[in-house]
Amino acid sequence: MRVFKLKFSNRNRIWCVICAFLILFVVIGCNAPSPDEDAVAEPPAEESSFDDDEPTIESPAAPTLGSLLQTAVDAMQNGQIAFNTPQEMQAGITQEITARIIDSQTEEATQTLLEGLDEVEEDVQVETLSVSSEMRAELIASEPGSFEIVALSDAQQLIVSGQLTEWQWEVTPLRRGDAKLILRVTAVIEVPGFTPKSRSLPVLERDIEVQVNPSYSLNRFLAQNWWWLLLVTLILVATVIILRRRTKTVFLFLGANPDSTGGIREDKEIEAIDSAIQSAQLRQKLELEKHFAVKFADVDDLIRRYEPKIVHFSGHGSDTYELIFEGRGMFHDTVSSDELIKLFERVEHEVDCVVLNACFSKPLAEGISNHVGCVIGTSRELGDNTAILFSSEFYRAIADGAPLGNAYNSARDVIDSELGNQMFQNESETDSELSDRVAHKPQLICNDRKILSKSIVRRSLM
Repeated sequence: MRVFKLKFSNRNRIWCVICAFLILFVVIGCNAPSPDEDAVAEPPAEESSFDDDEPTIESPAAPTLGSLLQTAVDAMQNGQIAFNTPQEMQAGITQEITARIIDSQTEEATQTLLEGLDEVEEDVQVETLSVSSEMRAELIASEPGSFEIVALSDAQQLIVSGQLTEWQWEVTPLRRGDAKLILRVTAVIEVPGFTPKSRSLPVLERDIEVQVNPSYSLNRFLAQNWWWLLLVTLILVATVIILRRRTKTVFLFLGANPDSTGGIREDKEIEAIDSAIQSAQLRQKLELEKHFAVKFADVDDLIRRYEPKIVHFSGHGSDTYELIFEGRGMFHDTVSSDELIKLFERVEHEVDCVVLNACFSKPLAEGISNHVGCVIGTSRELGDNTAILFSSEFYRAIADGAPLGNAYNSARDVIDSELGNQMFQNESETDSELSDRVAHKPQLICNDRKILSKSIVRRSLM
């Protein structure tokens, strides 16, 4: 047996490997399942075991809440409601308002409904509405604070067939003006298996015109604000007491003694006035403001600054009926009656008395008497002793609380007594000289007699 040995070159070996791969690829491709064979065949549809002529039975659907509510509402009976809200009320006056419901619309039911409500026919209103086995009625105010409403019955009540159900309220208007009451009625519907639901029926409204009752408004204001009023009253009383203690009656002393005129003892006069005030009962309520060498241009400012009750001028007066004030340097200024009148016309506060303790000052006093309470002046010359004596006694009586008229009379009496004593002491004085001296006493000119009977000190502190 002959054996053949094959020898392969490298090139033949490569071709053999390639051919082997090709043969393997062909064999694998032939054995792979086709897509149609790999798909799973669906089983044939099973024929129905029911005949086509036999009907299909479906399970019933559960009822919804809305459908049950609608069914209950449709099943409600038609009824009536009557209420007697008045068209006019008075603030603070309580009235009783009644609402009634019945589940029938017959004439007999209407008569039952209105029995006892038709006393004021125009105030009764009847409406139709659907009635359930349970109803709720509320009376409310359209604006808070316009009415005080007290319910006398339960808001939610059962409705008995053929019988009326009643609600009552006590209503009190609290303020003036137009107001509105609202009667709100709700039917309560119970649905098995669900929480009770309510359906609101149409709301009935009636405008009520409220007439104010002044006495009630005042009483209600006092009742609600008494503690504020008490507090304010206490504050006012305390303020008045403090002001009374702090406020003093001011006497304004104006001295003018120019070097160009004869000297007067104004220093002695103010000393006597001050001493008289300090010894008086009401000295703590008085204040004496003293100014010397006064110019007329300064008088207006001083009166405005101190607002005195009494203005006292101590100085000179001329026989031409002018007052003499300080001037420039060694000179003096004279002031006429017209200038004094213009001065006191400008004074805004009340001056009770002006004392012109100067010679020939009565005509000046008469000129300004229409602008102040009263004025004191003299018709002729006035001696220092008489002026000082009059001023001392006059202000002592004023400071003791004496009325202005009494103080003037007291000062005149002191002068009369002094002059009577001097008549016996001065034997060289003639009767005519004594008569002239008596006529030179200060004279009171007053257009307001009421001031004479009142105390300047106490009246200014009231």
